[in-house]
Amino acid sequence: MIGSGIFISPKGILENTGSVGMSIVIWVLCGLISMCGALCYAELGTMIPKSGAEFNYFLETYGGMIAFMYLWVANFILKPASAIIILACAEYIVQPFYEGTSCGAPDITIKLIAICIAGESQIWFKIFNYNIPAKLKKFQQTVSCCMQSGDLL
Repeated sequence: MIGSGIFISPKGILENTGSVGMSIVIWVLCGLISMCGALCYAELGTMIPKSGAEFNYFLETYGGMIAFMYLWVANFILKPASAIIILACAEYIVQPFYEGTSCGAPDITIKLIAICIAGESQIWFKIFNYNIPAKLKKFQQTVSCCMQSGDLL
């Protein structure tokens, strides 16, 4: 789970390493690995300057059949996984309100908060994405990024 894993895994890493210093070393190493992946994507983006990201990378590298198969996997497996990220975010929003209780947060509460997060982000995307002149695109991207960051808080 890219993005929400930072909220879920720190406890497990700290328990398995046994020290705060070693867990920080592991986080730094994982950050370096992620940065290498980001740099690879940046290089791919400059080498293949077409819209479509991974689809065009697979198309140029492996041909049409592999790119087509990637599209199906992305649409039916990878993209729906964002619901898991939203559920993790909702769980961490609700958790402080049920701290100290023996039963924890009810599932229905977590699911309702997740629905609100998903709905809010879709509404803002639709409001800002229709018929925006080119001059406002930079502002729209900044607002969108801030809204997504706000969703994680």
